[in-house]
This record gives sequence, C-alpha cells and structure tokens, in this order.
Amino acid sequence: MMYPLHLPPLTAFRLLVRLLLLWALLLPTPARADCTLTSTGNIPLPDLATPYQGLSAGLYPGGATTRPPDHAALGLQIAQTQIVPRDAQGLPDPAQGKIGFISIGMSNTHQEFGNFEEKANGAPAKNPQVAIANTALSGQVAEDWAPRDAPIWQEVIARLARRSIEPPQVQVAWVKLVNTGPGPFPEFPQSLQADLSAVVRNLKYYFPNIQIVYLSSRTRAYVSPYGLSPEPAAYETAFAVKWLIEAQLNGDPTLALDVAPWLTWGPYLWTDGLNPRSDGFIWECADVSQQDYTHPSAQGQEKIGDQLLAFFMTDPTARPWFLKEPTGAPVIQQATASPGQGAPTLEVQFSAAATDPNGIADYFWNFGDGTTAYNPTGQPGYSSLANPVKRFPVAGTFPVELVVVDTLGNWASRTLTVTVDGPPGPTPTPGPTTPPTPSPSPSVSPSPSPSPSVSPSPSPSPSPSPPATATPTPEPFFWRLYLPAIQNPPSQAAGQTQTMPRRPEARETPSP
Repeated sequence: MMYPLHLPPLTAFRLLVRLLLLWALLLPTPARADCTLTSTGNIPLPDLATPYQGLSAGLYPGGATTRPPDHAALGLQIAQTQIVPRDAQGLPDPAQGKIGFISIGMSNTHQEFGNFEEKANGAPAKNPQVAIANTALSGQVAEDWAPRDAPIWQEVIARLARRSIEPPQVQVAWVKLVNTGPGPFPEFPQSLQADLSAVVRNLKYYFPNIQIVYLSSRTRAYVSPYGLSPEPAAYETAFAVKWLIEAQLNGDPTLALDVAPWLTWGPYLWTDGLNPRSDGFIWECADVSQQDYTHPSAQGQEKIGDQLLAFFMTDPTARPWFLKEPTGAPVIQQATASPGQGAPTLEVQFSAAATDPNGIADYFWNFGDGTTAYNPTGQPGYSSLANPVKRFPVAGTFPVELVVVDTLGNWASRTLTVTVDGPPGPTPTPGPTTPPTPSPSPSVSPSPSPSPSVSPSPSPSPSPSPPATATPTPEPFFWRLYLPAIQNPPSQAAGQTQTMPRRPEARETPSP
C-alpha cells in the first residue's frame, strides 16, 4: 500500500525548485553571462526610497537605512561590556585571552573574508587580542549550514582548533550566505531568511559566548537570469537579511538574545554594475571571475576586503573590541559635512584634516547606511581618502563616523550628523519569518509595522504576520518563471526586479 508523502512547506518549496532545476536546464533559454550586463535597473537598498514589489526597502524597518536608536544602543552596550578577551573556558582574561572573530558562508565569503583577514592582521590599529579565523567553506550554501547536526559545524570547530581558538572564545561573526540559483520573489529570499535564522541560532549553540553577528548580502553578479547566484536573485538576497533583522527587532522569540546573537547589517555590498552607488562605488566586470561572472576576481576581493576593513574600523559596535587602545591619538583638526542638512538626494562633501607626530596613515568613513569610504589603492569605484562625496537619497538622520589612524595604529574618531528631511516613507509589514508554500509572486499591500528595541531576555511578542497578498497574476507559476526572455523581456524600471526567465544551475562548486 502506498501512502501520500507529506512535506513541510519549506521542504516542499526546495524540492520544487530542485525538480524545476532538472527541467529548466533542458530548455534552450539563453543566459547572459558576460560583461554586457552593466545595468539591471535595480537600486541598492540603502538608496531605494520606494517599495520594491510592494515591500519596504531600506535596511531596517519602515524603509530606514540606519539602525533604530534602541537597537543601536543595545548593540553598543553589548560591544562595550560583553565582548572581552576570554580564555579557553570562556572566562574573561584581559591579559592572555582572545576575541574570536569568524566568518560563515560559501566560497565568495571565504575569498572576501580572506582578503579582509590579511588586511586586518596587517593593520597596526587592530586589537592584537582579536583572533580572526576564516571559517567560511567553499560550496556550502545557507541550506547546508542550517541543520544543527550538519558536519560542517564540526569542520568549523576543527579549523578553529588549528588556529588555537576554542569555541568559548568566539564572540563575533560575519555571515554572508545565499542559496544556489534563482527563485520567485518573495518566496526565494523568504526561504533564505529561514535558513539564516537557523544559522544564527546554531552559532549561539556552538559558540555560547557569541554576541554579535554582522550580516551582508551578495555582491553584484554579471550573469542573468540563471547561474550560481544570478541577477536579480543576488540583489534580492538583501531582503532575507533585512527581514531576519526585522524579526529580531519585532520580538521573535526564536531570535531572542538567549538563543541568538544580536543581529545587524555589516557592509552592504551590492551596486548595479557601472551605475555608481550613492557613495560612488561601482562593480566592474573585472571585479568578477571571467569563468562564472559571479565569484569575485582578485580585484573584486580587494574591493570587498577594503569595505570590510573600513566597516570594522569605524562602526560604533565594532570599534570597542576590534581596535586597540591608542597610546597617543591623532589630532583631528577638521571634520565637516557640507551641507549637513537638506532634502532627499542631498549631496554632501565631507572633509577631514588631522595631524600626528608619527604621520597620518588612513582616513576611514562610515556613512551609517551600510556604505563606507576608504581608498588605499585609488581604484575606480571608491571615494577619496580624506574628502569623500556622498549622496543621501533616503530621508533620515545619519550618524557619519570618521576614524583617523596614524602610522603606529593610534586612532581618533569623530561623529558628524547629516539630516535628510523628507516625507515619511511607507512602512509595510516585513516579510514573514516562516516561508509560505510556493505560489505565484503577488504584489503586497504595505501596512504599518513597529520596530521596537530588542530585549536581552526572551520576548513573548509574536513574529510579524505575513504580508497581505493581492490577487495572483493569471500566468501559471512555471510559465512566469521560465518563459523565454524574448517573450518576457527584462524590466529596466528603477527599483523593479527583472522579469527575465530563471533557470537554476547545479549547486555551487568550490572555487580553485
């Protein structure tokens, strides 16, 4: 006798995607995987002032691109009081202890964090008790990290042991994860959100002293509509990060601070190819591997390594543990933002000047919205060192951080405030924390959603409810996903996803 197979919604969705994978690979639909894909028409989330397919943009609730004040204050408190050098048993040890800082992700993450690790360990301002370990693993996407009993976690612990870092010493992680291939919006990023939620709980399980997880979404791909992580799916991974953080802000008990670390955005890495982001950052075809147009090239790894370094040198929740105590700080003689207030799309000229008897080595800027400025090599797509220009397309109050470092690693900081006045943005309910079963991607009607602060203790408040759904489009699910591009050309409207055909490929394979 045969029994019907009943699968949980998330498992059924993934099974559907994998079955479509085999079918889609047989279709003669062409993919663009070359240097001609210089624009998708999508706008980076920190620069997007309008909803994306009916859902709130920005990095945080209500379309905001800066941390909510209560969340920022909690993160600063954790950074200042909970992240301390610890011995192998996890007890505070100011003299000999370590602050373990790890990466979690796939091959892209491994390549980028490896570049950052080399830069950070060579930076004289870094706290010598911060022990960095690149534990991202090639070919291991989010769904591989999600099971608590996955062998991958024992591999991480083994790699830490080779670095003489014990699990109780790990206190910070940078997480950048995706799942392979394309998928419908919002279901595909919702499934990634569910995996990320499991990953951050696993981090707390295996590393009980972990306090902060910084998350980033993907870099720009030069491949569409299918591949390892094609456009626009690469762009849309940011919504998984956004919704995960919003779930913690909204009191999801499965992300309370006794079962998960404090969650926040790290650097936002996506920009639309040769279209400059608001900080001037671009992502050239030379920044990706010419084999798959997805993994970063050596030049791309340099760019992301620089963004990571600038972020951890400047972010208020990172400076207390990442930087050493200065023995003689540089004197910042000037730090200005001109103009410091205006309407959205405000363009601000920043300027800084500092002196030090040992000489000034670096100026680092953090604009408070996931973007930074640091240009040690003078490559295209960077702001200048001391005097960057930055546009602010979205209304809000932006705490802009400047860190100046001398040649011995002594540092000084200054905070400037830029106020961008404008009408309040829409505040749709964030994406659900539990992905629904796959269905045609409907438009979503926004509804107000609060963004309370996170309490250190478990919160009984409910998770955000799923967005309201409109009437589905009449096209069948398969047809809408895989209709050839000639019949369903990509939309180039700003802020809208491309409606290209989406044909996933096989699991991401390790990079050489």
